[in-house]
Amino acid sequence: MSQGRRSTLRGLLTFTVLVYGLACKSDVTDPGATPRIISLEPDTLSLSIGQTGRLTVEVTDMAGVSLDSVVVRWSSNDPTVATVDTAGLVTALRLGSATITAESEGFAGRAVVQTGLAFTMLSAGRVHTCGLVPGGAVYCWGEGGSGQLGNGTQTSSTTPVRVALAATFVAVSAGGDHTCALTEAGTVFCWGDGARGQRGDGTVSNATLPTPLATGAVFADVSAGAQHTCGITADGTALCWGSSDFGQLGNGNQTNVLLPDTVAGAEPFSSIAAGSDHTCGVGVSGQAYCWGRNDEGQLGTGTVGGPQLVPVALNLAITFRIARAGTGTYSCGIALSRQGYCWGRGDSRQLGLGPTLATNGEVRGLSLAIAFATLDPAEFHTCGTTTQDRTFCWGVSRLGILGTTESEIPLEIPIGLAAITTGSLHTCGLSPGGRAYCWGGNNGGQLGNGSNVPSDVPAPVAFQLITP
Repeated sequence: MSQGRRSTLRGLLTFTVLVYGLACKSDVTDPGATPRIISLEPDTLSLSIGQTGRLTVEVTDMAGVSLDSVVVRWSSNDPTVATVDTAGLVTALRLGSATITAESEGFAGRAVVQTGLAFTMLSAGRVHTCGLVPGGAVYCWGEGGSGQLGNGTQTSSTTPVRVALAATFVAVSAGGDHTCALTEAGTVFCWGDGARGQRGDGTVSNATLPTPLATGAVFADVSAGAQHTCGITADGTALCWGSSDFGQLGNGNQTNVLLPDTVAGAEPFSSIAAGSDHTCGVGVSGQAYCWGRNDEGQLGTGTVGGPQLVPVALNLAITFRIARAGTGTYSCGIALSRQGYCWGRGDSRQLGLGPTLATNGEVRGLSLAIAFATLDPAEFHTCGTTTQDRTFCWGVSRLGILGTTESEIPLEIPIGLAAITTGSLHTCGLSPGGRAYCWGGNNGGQLGNGSNVPSDVPAPVAFQLITP
């Protein structure tokens, strides 16, 4: 399922400014003015949504002598696509193309701005996917029948559509049929399915547009599960809301909650991940905890049995970086050493432990010693990326979700990714340069490539800049 906080990319995103041909020459519109040539460099600019690029202007007379003291006025023919300031700084706002003009005394030079998408994080839900772009806008694609794309409709889309809220988001998390996102001010907005209270606004209705949580808490993290959602406040307090059939809210009971409620006991949290019917998180000490359904040992307590209504510590005395609840009946995590661990049910080989089909609640290290940077368990498969941007998946390759053949141990796939996220029957990943790829099932358009055809190899999401 989805990741609750931004995946950390090594380095800043770099966008290439493309130059084609010669600088655009000025148009002579006022024969009474001193003849001059206005040239813009570059004459074609490619920018990601939310990014900026600088255009430089040179004004010369007809003999090529620079006219440094002239006043130049900048304008965009479509400021909804891209704006330009008085110094030639262009900002890309939405998908499309705009012409930037620099004018002086009736003479003008022009440059064309082409905009596209690059991503800083991705989150795969059940049959939809969402991504965050530089500048803080969120785009979603796939199944939209519950409003989980956040664009004001209940229509599915095979290509990215922008979430209709003018806010600067820093994280997004796609759940079962709902989505939540965190703003830079610490406010959580949710949209989509709300039948079990998973949107946290006090209602059980669906929403096609982002609605804020009915709380004044300032959040640092959010994670959308199948029918519940959890988050961490700025002081490390864990809150959950929505379905609690198996105690996955961690508040000591099995009653659905329509508003954020405090997770009982434990210590302040540094990360949290809502799965299907259980939740896992890591305390500030590095101790991992899980709570909720435990019929397959998915809580990692060393036992199999009834639900745990409050957080319980894993039975392995190691320090964890993250602990993630899958959308199936198992969980995985990354230790401080970056070794991967999984526990619970593994009848689809999703534990990565070789022929082991179940751990009976014991937390076990993966069959291969791999230094993981990210790791995401789903229902039938698990994927992770390493600190060297290598990509591994394992489990059952239904509809090509592994991007490789079926495997009971981590198997490398031939694409270098910095982060990865798993949905029910699809997988998406992010290259170090911010390019998004998806593969697997595509019945709802969740791969974002403009079709409903499944893919057993990573395919780029539509509308992206041509970057590595």
